[in-house]
Amino acid sequence: MVRQVAAALDDFPAHTMVFTDDTEFSCMNLIEVSRGCLGGCRFCVTGHAFRPRRALSPDTVLGLARRGASFSGRVGLVGPSVSDLPHIEEVCERLTEEGLTFSLASMRLDSLSDRLLRAMVKGGQREITLAPEAGTERLRRLVAKRTSEEQIADCVARARAAGIESVRLYFLLGLPTETDAEAQEIAQLARRLRDGTKIRQLELSVSVFVPKPMTPF
Repeated sequence: MVRQVAAALDDFPAHTMVFTDDTEFSCMNLIEVSRGCLGGCRFCVTGHAFRPRRALSPDTVLGLARRGASFSGRVGLVGPSVSDLPHIEEVCERLTEEGLTFSLASMRLDSLSDRLLRAMVKGGQREITLAPEAGTERLRRLVAKRTSEEQIADCVARARAAGIESVRLYFLLGLPTETDAEAQEIAQLARRLRDGTKIRQLELSVSVFVPKPMTPF
């Protein structure tokens, strides 16, 4: 069996085709803006099984948003790391200029700019989701999440300053070589972020690590 890969997503755009009240995202025009991921985290299937990383062009994203505007004025940009989309700030600003609201499904800490945060708030988004994955820098480096606690705190603080009211953090429990003390650091990190950034709402999603095929872990 030979794997078939769409080299150019613009030729095969995936977006909401049927709008109905019986779906979970009934009031949102969902657009898949990218496949694959630049991160390559060692536990993640997406970053390894769906290479190479490909993205829709800004014009295609905007065209699909306009096409669905007669059904819904809210756009959902979907992908493994939407903030890595080329020209994402411009895309978000143009969506707002055309009277559309929007939300971004997932973002990477190191690609979340102040300009993008401001555009998101202007577009109606008040919550963001980030994935530190672990409570200590050692474990984050082990899984290829090369972010320090200072970088995480800075990102949450900048989000708050831009007008974001709620931040959700994703963590994995039971990563290879994790100690009990490192597991407890998830709660300690959350407390330090809450107290240090004064974010209005900080939510944690903690899942048990499950090894995936086609990944280093």
